[in-house]
Amino acid sequence: MILFSPVIGIAGWSGDLQLTNRGVEINPQIIVRSDTVNIAWQEAAGSMFISHIRSSNNGSNWSEISNLNSIRHRGSFLSLSQNNGKSLIGWSDIDTNPVNWLSNVGFVYSVNNSPWGIPSYVFTYWEDQGYRPSLCLSGDSLYMSYMPVLFDSLNNQLILFCFSPDLGLTWSSPQIIARTPMYMNGFQMKKCGSSIYVFWSGMYWPNPLIFEIVTVISHDGGQSWSEMIQLSPDSNASQHPCIACDEETGNVAVGWMDYASSHSYPGDLFIRITTDGGYGWSDIRYATDHHQVSDPGLAIAGDTIWAAWNNVGSAQIALSKSTDMGSTWSHYEGITHGASAPWLSYDRGRLHMVWSDRRPPNYDEDIFYKRFDPEPDAIVDDISLPTTSILSAYPNPFNSATTITLTGAEQAEIGIYDIAGRLITTLHTVGGQVLWDASGYSSGLYFARLAGEKAGAIKLVLVK
Repeated sequence: MILFSPVIGIAGWSGDLQLTNRGVEINPQIIVRSDTVNIAWQEAAGSMFISHIRSSNNGSNWSEISNLNSIRHRGSFLSLSQNNGKSLIGWSDIDTNPVNWLSNVGFVYSVNNSPWGIPSYVFTYWEDQGYRPSLCLSGDSLYMSYMPVLFDSLNNQLILFCFSPDLGLTWSSPQIIARTPMYMNGFQMKKCGSSIYVFWSGMYWPNPLIFEIVTVISHDGGQSWSEMIQLSPDSNASQHPCIACDEETGNVAVGWMDYASSHSYPGDLFIRITTDGGYGWSDIRYATDHHQVSDPGLAIAGDTIWAAWNNVGSAQIALSKSTDMGSTWSHYEGITHGASAPWLSYDRGRLHMVWSDRRPPNYDEDIFYKRFDPEPDAIVDDISLPTTSILSAYPNPFNSATTITLTGAEQAEIGIYDIAGRLITTLHTVGGQVLWDASGYSSGLYFARLAGEKAGAIKLVLVK
């Protein structure tokens, strides 16, 4: 059953759409690609299903709910990933059959939005039980990072990694990629560009009493890994990490709740960004200063970053936006009632959000969804645009300048637009070509469109 609920009136946002009514739904995640919305979540009681719902038209209509794990299998700690038409959902699984009672890793995948396959289970041996896994997908390759039940001789938690080249039919031997003091949370993995990021909040040497945001990174598909990198500042607790990837540029933003200013729960939202695959990181950027942030979520496209969080003092989901890679932020606004971790996904001009909340009359916890639509004249990355556009650009991607070529005409006016659809400059072709010198612009996604045309925009990727 899908229900509409009362909503705080915020321009541009749809109403709150209640997707479930079972009352025990928590920890949703969302990915939107080419107008298809995939949402997965965990059932906190009863059968403890890992569940999924899909919309193929930007949330206007929805499929029936699918329960993905097998009967007697309890799921938790899910991860949702999508790449090149394939979707993957993985989770930590407990087989409650009295003969087994093992902690495993379960996963299913779907191709081109087909029905989900039969779940697969891996790591079924007592000496290597997979706990709290995080999985991501790249082509036919599955990457998995997880924690075994056992600790090493120094009581450190091990973090293991393995991969499958064939959608989970065969797996490499697990390798240890990090050792960390045993208390940790927010464990996640994300592949963005050519880099794989595994990150968490955990007690970190040389001060094992404070939670810090830590990452390890692989630049070669998991064959080798960096040393642990501490992203958060020293001496204050840093928790609830979140990550966002711009698939066009490979830029990554990592955010977290930090106690540096509040000195206790709740904290503020801090962010760091990498534009080179994790080799270097920006300084710490402060998205809030009102000490009410818990469980943040991020989305990134070009130079724009959106941040949403549980605003503890007002019992709302709040949202803020930066258009300069996190250097400055808009004043936050409450966009809906809510008291759980929101997840964001950006796709073709629209921002989508999912969260769980307890609402009257029963105050059961269910899954809610809403969407922010672009302005009517905003540029949207529409895959339905003609592939025989009269515009082309070379090189593309580029790092300072690109030549835009117009076929079929010698002279024309070409507009360059940013990711938000704003006209930033106008060019005039001579002999069917024009050079766009973008050295004064920031890295990100741009669009070129012939003046007076509503279609035929081409993407330009500026990477510095």
